[in-house]
Amino acid sequence: MGLKRNGTYEILEIIDGDTVKVSLDGKKTNLRTPCTDTEETKNNKPLKPVTRFGVKTMEWARKWFLDRGNVAELEYEADYEITDFFHRPLTYVIAGNENYNLEAVRWGYSPYFQKYGYARGYHDAFLEAERAAMCDRKGIWDDATHAGDATRPYHLLKMWWEVRAAQVQMGRDEKRDNKRLIFLPDGLDYDEALAAAKRTEERVVFGEVSNVRDVGPGTVIELSVKLQRYFYLYVFENNSNYDRIVNSIKTRHQADSTDIPNGLMKQNFIFVKGVFKLYNNRPEIILNDLSQIREEPF
Repeated sequence: MGLKRNGTYEILEIIDGDTVKVSLDGKKTNLRTPCTDTEETKNNKPLKPVTRFGVKTMEWARKWFLDRGNVAELEYEADYEITDFFHRPLTYVIAGNENYNLEAVRWGYSPYFQKYGYARGYHDAFLEAERAAMCDRKGIWDDATHAGDATRPYHLLKMWWEVRAAQVQMGRDEKRDNKRLIFLPDGLDYDEALAAAKRTEERVVFGEVSNVRDVGPGTVIELSVKLQRYFYLYVFENNSNYDRIVNSIKTRHQADSTDIPNGLMKQNFIFVKGVFKLYNNRPEIILNDLSQIREEPF
Protein backbone atom coordinates (compact mmCIF):
# COMPACT_ATOMS: atom_id res chain seq x y z
CA MET A 1 0.00 0.00 0.00
CA GLY A 2 1.03 3.63 -0.27
CA LEU A 3 2.33 6.13 2.26
CA LYS A 4 -0.50 7.28 4.53
CA ARG A 5 -0.71 10.81 5.88
CA ASN A 6 -1.46 11.15 9.56
CA GLY A 7 -4.88 12.40 10.66
CA THR A 8 -8.06 13.17 8.78
CA TYR A 9 -8.81 15.95 6.33
CA GLU A 10 -11.92 17.96 5.61
CA ILE A 11 -13.14 17.84 2.04
CA LEU A 12 -13.38 21.55 1.20
CA GLU A 13 -14.57 21.27 -2.39
CA ILE A 14 -15.24 18.76 -5.15
CA ILE A 15 -13.56 20.23 -8.23
CA ASP A 16 -14.79 17.37 -10.40
CA GLY A 17 -15.01 13.60 -10.17
CA ASP A 18 -11.24 13.05 -9.96
CA THR A 19 -10.07 16.19 -8.15
CA VAL A 20 -10.90 17.25 -4.59
CA LYS A 21 -9.69 20.17 -2.49
CA VAL A 22 -8.45 19.76 1.10
CA SER A 23 -6.22 21.69 3.46
CA LEU A 24 -2.69 20.25 3.59
CA ASP A 25 -0.22 21.81 6.01
CA GLY A 26 -2.40 24.91 6.25
CA LYS A 27 -2.67 25.35 2.47
CA LYS A 28 -5.71 24.65 0.31
CA THR A 29 -4.58 21.93 -2.08
CA ASN A 30 -6.16 20.12 -5.01
CA LEU A 31 -5.68 16.36 -4.83
CA ARG A 32 -5.71 14.26 -8.00
CA THR A 33 -7.29 10.88 -7.31
CA PRO A 34 -5.07 8.32 -9.10
CA CYS A 35 -6.45 5.49 -11.24
CA THR A 36 -9.57 7.54 -12.01
CA ASP A 37 -10.31 9.74 -15.00
CA THR A 38 -13.84 11.10 -14.89
CA GLU A 39 -15.56 13.03 -17.63
CA GLU A 40 -15.08 16.76 -18.04
CA THR A 41 -17.43 19.43 -16.69
CA LYS A 42 -15.84 22.62 -18.07
CA ASN A 43 -13.04 22.38 -20.62
CA ASN A 44 -13.10 20.27 -23.76
CA LYS A 45 -9.87 18.34 -24.26
CA PRO A 46 -8.62 15.97 -26.97
CA LEU A 47 -10.42 12.65 -26.49
CA LYS A 48 -12.13 14.11 -23.41
CA PRO A 49 -15.16 16.28 -24.22
CA VAL A 50 -17.41 17.99 -21.70
CA THR A 51 -20.42 15.74 -21.03
CA ARG A 52 -23.60 15.79 -19.01
CA PHE A 53 -22.33 12.66 -17.28
CA GLY A 54 -19.29 14.62 -16.13
CA VAL A 55 -21.62 16.94 -14.21
CA LYS A 56 -23.57 13.95 -12.86
CA THR A 57 -20.30 12.40 -11.68
CA MET A 58 -19.34 15.56 -9.82
CA GLU A 59 -22.75 15.63 -8.13
CA TRP A 60 -22.38 11.98 -7.15
CA ALA A 61 -18.93 12.67 -5.68
CA ARG A 62 -20.29 15.56 -3.60
CA LYS A 63 -23.03 13.37 -2.16
CA TRP A 64 -20.62 10.45 -1.62
CA PHE A 65 -18.35 12.55 0.57
CA LEU A 66 -21.24 14.39 2.25
CA ASP A 67 -22.77 11.07 3.30
CA ARG A 68 -19.45 10.23 4.97
CA GLY A 69 -19.13 13.52 6.84
CA ASN A 70 -16.84 15.29 4.32
CA VAL A 71 -13.86 13.95 6.24
CA ALA A 72 -11.28 11.60 4.78
CA GLU A 73 -7.93 9.94 5.24
CA LEU A 74 -5.28 10.22 2.53
CA GLU A 75 -2.97 7.59 1.10
CA TYR A 76 -0.39 8.36 -1.57
CA GLU A 77 -0.32 6.19 -4.68
CA ALA A 78 3.28 5.22 -3.88
CA ASP A 79 5.21 4.60 -0.67
CA TYR A 80 6.48 8.18 -0.90
CA GLU A 81 4.86 11.56 -1.53
CA ILE A 82 4.04 11.56 -5.23
CA THR A 83 2.51 14.30 -7.38
CA ASP A 84 1.20 14.56 -10.94
CA PHE A 85 2.55 16.69 -13.79
CA PHE A 86 0.92 19.80 -12.28
CA HIS A 87 2.25 19.11 -8.77
CA ARG A 88 -1.09 17.89 -7.39
CA PRO A 89 -0.62 15.14 -4.77
CA LEU A 90 -1.73 11.76 -6.10
CA THR A 91 -3.75 10.26 -3.27
CA TYR A 92 -6.41 7.71 -2.59
CA VAL A 93 -9.16 9.34 -0.57
CA ILE A 94 -10.57 7.07 2.14
CA ALA A 95 -13.88 8.05 3.79
CA GLY A 96 -16.06 5.84 5.97
CA ASN A 97 -13.51 3.05 5.50
CA GLU A 98 -14.19 3.10 1.75
CA ASN A 99 -11.76 3.99 -1.01
CA TYR A 100 -13.36 6.73 -3.11
CA ASN A 101 -11.13 5.98 -6.11
CA LEU A 102 -12.25 2.35 -6.16
CA GLU A 103 -15.89 3.25 -5.62
CA ALA A 104 -15.86 5.68 -8.56
CA VAL A 105 -14.68 2.82 -10.78
CA ARG A 106 -17.03 0.27 -9.18
CA TRP A 107 -20.09 2.45 -9.90
CA GLY A 108 -19.05 3.21 -13.46
CA TYR A 109 -18.21 6.88 -12.96
CA SER A 110 -14.64 6.28 -14.11
CA PRO A 111 -12.63 3.62 -15.94
CA TYR A 112 -9.60 2.11 -14.26
CA PHE A 113 -7.18 4.79 -15.43
CA GLN A 114 -3.73 3.25 -15.82
CA LYS A 115 -2.31 5.57 -18.44
CA TYR A 116 0.57 6.44 -16.10
CA GLY A 117 1.07 2.98 -14.62
CA TYR A 118 -0.72 0.24 -12.74
CA ALA A 119 -2.00 0.97 -9.24
CA ARG A 120 0.85 -0.10 -6.99
CA GLY A 121 -1.28 -1.36 -4.11
CA TYR A 122 -4.77 -1.83 -5.55
CA HIS A 123 -4.30 -3.15 -9.09
CA ASP A 124 -6.36 -6.32 -8.62
CA ALA A 125 -9.08 -4.42 -6.77
CA PHE A 126 -9.39 -1.89 -9.60
CA LEU A 127 -9.56 -4.66 -12.20
CA GLU A 128 -12.32 -6.38 -10.24
CA ALA A 129 -14.24 -3.11 -9.73
CA GLU A 130 -14.06 -2.21 -13.42
CA ARG A 131 -15.09 -5.67 -14.59
CA ALA A 132 -18.10 -5.57 -12.27
CA ALA A 133 -19.12 -2.15 -13.60
CA MET A 134 -18.78 -3.36 -17.18
CA CYS A 135 -20.79 -6.54 -16.55
CA ASP A 136 -23.57 -4.55 -14.90
CA ARG A 137 -23.38 -1.79 -17.53
CA LYS A 138 -23.02 0.91 -14.95
CA GLY A 139 -22.30 4.54 -15.84
CA ILE A 140 -19.87 4.95 -18.72
CA TRP A 141 -20.29 1.28 -19.70
CA ASP A 142 -24.00 1.78 -20.48
CA ASP A 143 -24.60 3.05 -24.03
CA ALA A 144 -27.67 4.93 -22.79
CA THR A 145 -25.49 7.11 -20.55
CA HIS A 146 -24.22 9.18 -23.47
CA ALA A 147 -27.31 9.05 -25.69
CA GLY A 148 -27.53 12.39 -27.50
CA ASP A 149 -24.32 13.58 -25.85
CA ALA A 150 -20.58 13.47 -26.49
CA THR A 151 -18.67 10.40 -25.41
CA ARG A 152 -15.16 8.98 -25.22
CA PRO A 153 -13.76 5.92 -27.07
CA TYR A 154 -13.23 4.06 -23.80
CA HIS A 155 -12.40 0.64 -25.21
CA LEU A 156 -9.78 2.14 -27.52
CA LEU A 157 -8.37 4.24 -24.71
CA LYS A 158 -8.21 1.20 -22.44
CA MET A 159 -6.01 -0.61 -24.98
CA TRP A 160 -3.68 2.39 -25.21
CA TRP A 161 -3.49 2.80 -21.43
CA GLU A 162 -2.69 -0.89 -21.01
CA VAL A 163 0.24 -0.59 -23.44
CA ARG A 164 1.54 2.43 -21.53
CA ALA A 165 1.03 0.82 -18.11
CA ALA A 166 3.04 -2.23 -19.17
CA GLN A 167 5.85 0.08 -20.32
CA VAL A 168 5.84 2.02 -17.05
CA GLN A 169 5.94 -1.25 -15.10
CA MET A 170 8.97 -2.31 -17.14
CA GLY A 171 10.65 0.96 -16.15
CA ARG A 172 9.68 0.51 -12.49
CA ASP A 173 11.10 -3.03 -12.47
CA GLU A 174 14.34 -1.89 -14.07
CA LYS A 175 14.68 0.96 -11.56
CA ARG A 176 14.27 -1.52 -8.73
CA ASP A 177 17.14 -3.63 -10.11
CA ASN A 178 19.30 -0.79 -11.45
CA LYS A 179 19.54 2.19 -9.13
CA ARG A 180 21.60 4.16 -11.69
CA LEU A 181 18.65 4.31 -14.08
CA ILE A 182 17.12 7.79 -14.29
CA PHE A 183 13.38 7.09 -14.01
CA LEU A 184 11.50 10.21 -15.09
CA PRO A 185 7.75 9.36 -14.75
CA ASP A 186 7.67 9.99 -10.98
CA GLY A 187 9.92 13.04 -11.21
CA LEU A 188 12.07 12.05 -8.24
CA ASP A 189 15.21 11.35 -10.30
CA TYR A 190 15.31 14.71 -12.05
CA ASP A 191 17.78 16.30 -9.63
CA GLU A 192 20.00 13.25 -10.00
CA ALA A 193 19.80 13.68 -13.77
CA LEU A 194 20.95 17.28 -13.40
CA ALA A 195 23.85 16.20 -11.18
CA ALA A 196 24.86 13.49 -13.66
CA ALA A 197 24.75 16.06 -16.47
CA LYS A 198 27.08 18.35 -14.55
CA ARG A 199 29.49 15.43 -14.25
CA THR A 200 28.93 14.41 -17.92
CA GLU A 201 28.24 10.83 -16.90
CA GLU A 202 27.06 8.12 -19.27
CA ARG A 203 23.72 6.89 -17.92
CA VAL A 204 20.39 5.47 -19.08
CA VAL A 205 17.17 7.47 -18.82
CA PHE A 206 13.61 6.13 -19.02
CA GLY A 207 10.84 8.53 -19.95
CA GLU A 208 7.88 9.47 -22.11
CA VAL A 209 8.24 11.16 -25.50
CA SER A 210 6.02 14.23 -25.20
CA ASN A 211 7.10 16.46 -28.07
CA VAL A 212 9.38 16.61 -31.11
CA ARG A 213 10.35 20.00 -32.52
CA ASP A 214 13.01 21.59 -34.69
CA VAL A 215 15.43 23.80 -32.77
CA GLY A 216 18.53 25.41 -34.27
CA PRO A 217 20.63 23.01 -36.36
CA GLY A 218 18.62 19.94 -35.44
CA THR A 219 15.65 18.45 -33.62
CA VAL A 220 14.90 18.19 -29.92
CA ILE A 221 12.89 15.31 -28.49
CA GLU A 222 11.34 16.16 -25.14
CA LEU A 223 10.88 13.59 -22.41
CA SER A 224 8.33 15.05 -19.99
CA VAL A 225 8.86 15.15 -16.24
CA LYS A 226 6.68 16.26 -13.32
CA LEU A 227 6.46 19.97 -12.51
CA GLN A 228 6.54 20.68 -16.25
CA ARG A 229 10.27 20.01 -16.50
CA TYR A 230 11.93 18.19 -19.39
CA PHE A 231 14.84 15.98 -20.32
CA TYR A 232 16.11 16.70 -23.83
CA LEU A 233 17.33 14.36 -26.55
CA TYR A 234 18.98 16.24 -29.38
CA VAL A 235 19.78 15.14 -32.93
CA PHE A 236 21.93 17.34 -35.18
CA GLU A 237 20.64 17.65 -38.71
CA ASN A 238 24.10 16.96 -40.17
CA ASN A 239 24.16 13.56 -38.47
CA SER A 240 24.00 10.83 -41.13
CA ASN A 241 21.45 9.02 -38.95
CA TYR A 242 19.25 12.10 -38.47
CA ASP A 243 16.29 10.97 -40.58
CA ARG A 244 16.28 7.44 -39.17
CA ILE A 245 16.33 8.65 -35.56
CA VAL A 246 13.70 11.38 -35.93
CA ASN A 247 11.41 9.29 -38.11
CA SER A 248 11.63 6.38 -35.67
CA ILE A 249 10.68 8.60 -32.73
CA LYS A 250 7.75 10.17 -34.56
CA THR A 251 6.47 6.91 -36.02
CA ARG A 252 6.92 4.57 -33.06
CA HIS A 253 6.88 6.76 -29.96
CA GLN A 254 5.18 10.15 -30.32
CA ALA A 255 1.45 9.99 -29.55
CA ASP A 256 -0.95 11.94 -31.76
CA SER A 257 -4.50 12.21 -30.43
CA THR A 258 -5.70 13.67 -33.74
CA ASP A 259 -4.98 10.40 -35.55
CA ILE A 260 -7.15 7.68 -34.00
CA PRO A 261 -6.30 4.88 -33.55
CA ASN A 262 -2.89 4.95 -35.24
CA GLY A 263 -1.71 8.02 -33.36
CA LEU A 264 -2.31 6.42 -29.98
CA MET A 265 -1.09 2.86 -30.33
CA LYS A 266 2.58 3.63 -29.88
CA GLN A 267 5.37 2.84 -27.46
CA ASN A 268 5.38 6.25 -25.73
CA PHE A 269 8.08 5.33 -23.19
CA ILE A 270 11.70 4.63 -24.13
CA PHE A 271 15.07 3.84 -22.60
CA VAL A 272 17.87 6.09 -23.88
CA LYS A 273 21.60 5.63 -23.28
CA GLY A 274 24.22 8.34 -23.64
CA VAL A 275 26.38 10.96 -22.02
CA PHE A 276 24.36 13.39 -19.91
CA LYS A 277 25.11 17.07 -20.53
CA LEU A 278 23.54 20.36 -19.47
CA TYR A 279 21.76 22.57 -21.99
CA ASN A 280 19.99 25.70 -20.71
CA ASN A 281 20.12 24.18 -17.22
CA ARG A 282 18.32 21.03 -18.36
CA PRO A 283 19.78 17.54 -18.79
CA GLU A 284 20.36 16.41 -22.36
CA ILE A 285 21.68 13.48 -24.37
CA ILE A 286 23.03 13.95 -27.89
CA LEU A 287 21.69 11.17 -30.10
CA ASN A 288 24.15 9.92 -32.68
CA ASP A 289 22.77 6.49 -33.44
CA LEU A 290 19.45 4.66 -33.26
CA SER A 291 21.06 2.02 -31.04
CA GLN A 292 20.95 4.53 -28.17
CA ILE A 293 17.16 4.14 -28.03
CA ARG A 294 15.42 0.98 -26.89
CA GLU A 295 11.92 -0.08 -25.91
CA GLU A 296 13.30 -2.43 -23.28
CA PRO A 297 16.16 -2.11 -20.78
CA PHE A 298 19.76 -2.14 -22.00
